[in-house]
Amino acid sequence: MASGEGVADYEMDLVSLALRFKDPAALPGFAYLGIQMARDVEDFVATQGSASLPYLDSAWTKEPDARPDIMETWAIMVGEQRNRITAVERIQLLRRLLQAADSEQMGFDDAAEVLDTLTAIRAAMSPAQLHADLTDWLQAICLNATGERGHSAAR
Repeated sequence: MASGEGVADYEMDLVSLALRFKDPAALPGFAYLGIQMARDVEDFVATQGSASLPYLDSAWTKEPDARPDIMETWAIMVGEQRNRITAVERIQLLRRLLQAADSEQMGFDDAAEVLDTLTAIRAAMSPAQLHADLTDWLQAICLNATGERGHSAAR
């Protein structure tokens, strides 16, 4: 692909145009390129829920520069868009965030900041909802564990 300021402007214009249509068919392009350009794209990808996960997984593997933005998108998905993914997917995303904390510190910091902005949402949650969130985090941590904790989480 060519490089330079003109190409970057063209790519930004293309992403902006595609975002206006809010077409899920643009998910592959948004996962590889778009989420690196705008928070609005991260939000759109997150609203697509489960459908966006394969594209984010592929971009994670093939586009290391996109990892911080992918982690932010995961944070949006496990936070404000939690109803668009399954409970199992949510725990898996929490686990992936935890796994990436060491190798992708910038992305983890950005994801934590995104989750922190959801404080008002958490404040409005019932105790049962807060308990469910804590349980999800504990399950995600146990999926990373070895030994007895890891085995008990798998049961």
